[in-house]
Amino acid sequence: MSKELGVVVAVDGSPSSDAATQWAAHDAELRGVPLTIVHATPPVVGTWPTMAALPDVSSWQQDAGQRILEEAVAVATEAINIELRISTEMPPTATVPALVELTREAELVVVGNRGRGRLARALLGSVSMGLVHHSRCPVAVIRHEPSTATALKSGPILLGFDGSPASETATALAFEEALRRRAELVVLHAWWGSGAFEFPVEWDDLRIEVEESLARQMAVWQGRYPDVPMRTTVVRDQPALRLVDYPATPQMIVVGSHGHGGITSTLLGSVSTAVVQAARVPVVVARS
Repeated sequence: MSKELGVVVAVDGSPSSDAATQWAAHDAELRGVPLTIVHATPPVVGTWPTMAALPDVSSWQQDAGQRILEEAVAVATEAINIELRISTEMPPTATVPALVELTREAELVVVGNRGRGRLARALLGSVSMGLVHHSRCPVAVIRHEPSTATALKSGPILLGFDGSPASETATALAFEEALRRRAELVVLHAWWGSGAFEFPVEWDDLRIEVEESLARQMAVWQGRYPDVPMRTTVVRDQPALRLVDYPATPQMIVVGSHGHGGITSTLLGSVSTAVVQAARVPVVVARS
């Protein structure tokens, strides 16, 4: 299927939304694909007696949505150095179902980590989590962090890898991003699971085996992407913690949407959720 929508970004006029738009425009520029800006306008639902007497609610909602889209186009245009084909859509339905449907024809969907309002400031946006779990294409979740702007242009791509089919998909995505951005790729494998620290084996001996196994797996990918500088790191710790607290600020963290069970698994389902919630840099969740 042709991914004719290119990079899709969801907007709502919030600072997080603006950060997502800037990131999405830059990513579309790197990919050489269009940018599609989406603002959903779900029908107003309620039991307030006078709602029926407000025929202009829909018109007001459309006008407000159009302003948000126009402002997002301006933000995207200012963020890039070339002329980019930008289109807008305003589906009259709930945001998550609308975006999930669009992901069928998108290369990537981009959202801010939270939207407007008091609840959104306290919790990860429901849109972000809805897409992480249901999107048909990779999902990039962007946090509004001006202090990391310089690092995001020069840091490595950080990949969480556990050898599961989902992490294979994430590996391909991470190599593509590293190649596209001319960045170093750091592959982090965390040996972790229930009872991992009580497992009766010397960690120094086991680490050598894990490092050798990881090196063999990555050698195949390095052969496919010889122009991508890569290094690996193996740790015995919770993977989400090590990904979020990686000392050299990465341009992005790439994880799979789910992993496999067992003591050697990084449990990427829970890891991806935790990393999306806690990371201060863009997180891209690969979808199989």
